[in-house]
Amino acid sequence: MGRFLRGGFLPLLCFLAGLAAGDLPAADAERLQALVRDRLGVERSSLCELRLPEEAQVPPAAFRVEVELGGRPSTIRLERHFVRGAGFRLLVQGADGEIREAEPPVPRTYRGVVEGSPGSRVAASLLPQGLSAHVVEAEGSAWIVRPLRLLDGAGSRESHVVYSPEDVEPFSCGTRADGPAPDEVEVIEPAREAGALKDRGSGADTKGSCL
Repeated sequence: MGRFLRGGFLPLLCFLAGLAAGDLPAADAERLQALVRDRLGVERSSLCELRLPEEAQVPPAAFRVEVELGGRPSTIRLERHFVRGAGFRLLVQGADGEIREAEPPVPRTYRGVVEGSPGSRVAASLLPQGLSAHVVEAEGSAWIVRPLRLLDGAGSRESHVVYSPEDVEPFSCGTRADGPAPDEVEVIEPAREAGALKDRGSGADTKGSCL
């Protein structure tokens, strides 16, 4: 099963669902280590093979998937959950500059739980590239699952990166090591309109649970 190594990507794959384990060649391990660190800012992670529903025009209403969370085999149970508002519309600007309404893609968002962990919560999206999920267990431990194919187009749909938010490098925006001290920076709050934040052009209230 998968092990977590500080400062690098796992050379050992964590395979579940009856698949046999195997080793990554050193060159591939180093390449993936750099890719995950540069693209996700993650210093510690594992690479797992997940057995997902076959890609289809209409995603399944519900499914289960096995994944290793913190070294423990776990089963996530997911059911389709719409996050689009009642007045949701997809508006697309054409090459001529005109904005037209288009048919939105089939919803791919899910909610669920970790089986055997009462109080756990999972928000996920079943994408053509794989499963993207945020898992919060009952005791508060959190895990993020991302398809490797989002980082490496040559990756298989079954390959996924699993990591804890605690292992993500702190993010800084627009700062330099030789820049002003924090108390020398003026913070300007953006103007806020009264009421709920609206998704421009969609006519639907935005929700903070989308993946």
